[in-house]
Amino acid sequence: QMCIRDRYQRRVRGSSSSEKAIMSDEPPNPKVEPEDQQQINRFGRLNDVVEGMRVHLARLKTELENLEDANDELMLADEDEPVQYFVGGAFYAMQHDDAESRLESDKSTLDTEVSELEGKIEEHSRELAELKVSLKAKFGDAINLEM
Repeated sequence: QMCIRDRYQRRVRGSSSSEKAIMSDEPPNPKVEPEDQQQINRFGRLNDVVEGMRVHLARLKTELENLEDANDELMLADEDEPVQYFVGGAFYAMQHDDAESRLESDKSTLDTEVSELEGKIEEHSRELAELKVSLKAKFGDAINLEM
């Protein structure tokens, strides 16, 4: 370690580039080992996967909200008349009871998918956090790991 007096004396002596390098408080960049590169690559891939999952999760939640809105509309509909149910890009006429059961089934399926996706995101986020701690411990501010 360099004491304050040594740092001051080096500053006073001159301003050559070699003396400026000696005065620098920044540690040299640590060598990137193959294991470190694998961790960096894993972090990048996982981060991309999690981002894609979050986008997919947002779409699923929007679809779930649409199904809940459809359920509200179905409650207001006349039970004796067929209702138009949207499936895959087309509307199909269904009896009120059939549409209700189909709607509940679709909501249940989406709820399950949302829960599973949230679990995977949480699991990957934990691994990302662990990788970030490990890499930051070795490289400090020399590495940028945005999640």
